[in-house]
Amino acid sequence: MKASRVPTCYIQLIDKMLTNRKTRLQFDDYISDPLPIDNGTTQGCPLSMLLYTFYNAPLIQTASNKDEASIGFVDDSTYLAIANSLPEAHSNIQNMMERPSGGFDWSVTHSSPYELNKLAMMNYPCSILDVPPSDLTLSRTNLDGSVTSQSINTASTYKYLGVTLDPKLRWASHHQRVIAKATWWSLQVARLSRISGGMPPNRIHQLYNTVAIPALSYAADVWYSGIHHSPSGNKRLGSVALTKKLTSIQRRVAQTITGSLSTTAGDVLDAHANLLPVDLLFNKILFHAATHLASLPPSHPLYPLICKAASRHVKKHRSPLHDLFFTTQINPNKVEKVQPTRRRPNYIPSFSTHITDTKQEALDAAIEYHRSPISVYSDGSGFENGIGAAAVLYINKIERKTLNTTLGPLPNTRSTKLN
Repeated sequence: MKASRVPTCYIQLIDKMLTNRKTRLQFDDYISDPLPIDNGTTQGCPLSMLLYTFYNAPLIQTASNKDEASIGFVDDSTYLAIANSLPEAHSNIQNMMERPSGGFDWSVTHSSPYELNKLAMMNYPCSILDVPPSDLTLSRTNLDGSVTSQSINTASTYKYLGVTLDPKLRWASHHQRVIAKATWWSLQVARLSRISGGMPPNRIHQLYNTVAIPALSYAADVWYSGIHHSPSGNKRLGSVALTKKLTSIQRRVAQTITGSLSTTAGDVLDAHANLLPVDLLFNKILFHAATHLASLPPSHPLYPLICKAASRHVKKHRSPLHDLFFTTQINPNKVEKVQPTRRRPNYIPSFSTHITDTKQEALDAAIEYHRSPISVYSDGSGFENGIGAAAVLYINKIERKTLNTTLGPLPNTRSTKLN
């Protein structure tokens, strides 16, 4: 925190929180003596995520060259090395881990030793002619001066932050996990809806929408491509095969909710069960993700990448961002950015805000407020591709002053250029 130039008052507060801490272990009739805690923070502390960002920062900053990169989320960290060949990339990864102030040095100095058997490595070859080398061997120097060596096997698939990756980034392995998870949830829904002692249909519907769908659609903006038609209009593109399989699974859930016959059409079941069809459901999820990304302020690190991906749909090496903005047709330049206002924690506004439920209540409130000695009315509107605002001051129910101004052009008429 000192290296990040955090104010001294916050550093002293965290220092007092993490100094001279002790705990006891209690089970059955046994209570242990106080045990000192010299590592980590209090379990369940709201500041744990923020503190781990400072704790993990030196590990993320290990990548110093342009052909090196590192990313991390809490205790999940990944090193990326870019080279002309896989053996050279393996050498760069080994250097990032074993060099001074590298990955192993961080683990020793920060009391967070790696479990070498949990390390995994994945190759991303440029072509099928790039033959992968043998497994990578890493050597770690321990605190007592001994050296521990471990051979890191090359993984064909690996789950990172809930998403299964493969060397070709085809997402086929993750699609299989999604189908398996959706099948498992459909079976759980069937078990919970037993005729004898089961949940009512409305609760089953709520459970499926609030628990099952978020579980199987996690990170869908990365691995799911929205269904769209080809330029000729004769072929559907996107995650068509996955959508068909999920549609059949959701059909069983809708049949369970409605209790209908097995020969009922799937679209009819979705309508009666009040469930969105799978393609529309995922399009809704993609639209929410694209809107969230497009509304990020220009100061956000992802903003330049978002604008670049949304500017055009490239033909080769498309990223999930390209597919996301091409499918949703959302332009970040046309999304209004609302800048947040910083306030002190003890800030109390000098005015109150109240929105009535009906127009009649709003009219009655306006008449009541108009009886006060001083009242101000303001409004804004768009006219001839411009945005204007006006304000009127009343003193003792008499109009005293009027102010109007032009704020600027409409957002969709403003000329922008993206380099």
